[in-house]
Amino acid sequence: MTAASSAAKAALALVLWASVHLAWAAGEAGTVERLLGTVSAQTADGKLRIISQGSKFWPGEIILTEADSAANLRFADGAKLALRANSRLVVERYDYSFLKPEDDNIAMRLLKGGMRSVTGAVGKRSPTSYKNQTLVATVGIRGTDYALLMCVEGDGACTQLKLPATLKTSDGQSPPGLYLSVFEGVISATNNAGSKDYATGNHGYVRDINTLPIELDESPGLTTEFLGFHGIFDLNNPWDANPQACLVK
Repeated sequence: MTAASSAAKAALALVLWASVHLAWAAGEAGTVERLLGTVSAQTADGKLRIISQGSKFWPGEIILTEADSAANLRFADGAKLALRANSRLVVERYDYSFLKPEDDNIAMRLLKGGMRSVTGAVGKRSPTSYKNQTLVATVGIRGTDYALLMCVEGDGACTQLKLPATLKTSDGQSPPGLYLSVFEGVISATNNAGSKDYATGNHGYVRDINTLPIELDESPGLTTEFLGFHGIFDLNNPWDANPQACLVK
């Protein structure tokens, strides 16, 4: 390899690096890597746009997945997130600079439905700067792979959960609330009643904002719910040949 070609490659690498970081500096939160069905983004002023593979999304937008739909998101810091069907996720704030970890600040809000996330650079270098708020608790992380399912009253999302009889309602249904599983690392769930940590292999439930988070002895089934999406967290491993097999119900 000649010195000229080496210099050219180095210059190209610098240009690519600069373009990526300029995009982050402009406020872009991330990119939609893959999706199924109908997925849209709603801005703070109520405007709705249909998004597709390769679409960008920004802080302040609500990402909405409809029935039989799902999305895989990649954030600027390398974090990966799978959003299941009938979900609503708000990226409230996203501050990330490759060279300024002191400015890290990520705030999300899972309004409804479920997600699985593998945290990126911010989760590793600035875990206290990351929070995911739900209707019943705020979730913090320490470099992790975790899943959440926020069930609201009248939503059928919880019908297939595996729960102890003592937790089910009088008619045998799964109660509304936040269900969680940790596949790697540690997360904390905090609300008005207190806080609880969940480590690798732990599962939990939070009934409402004034009830202390509890630990479940067995998985509520989030591993099964998100099994079809496991491969997306390895960017070298594409989806199954049958896209429907990867669809989170």
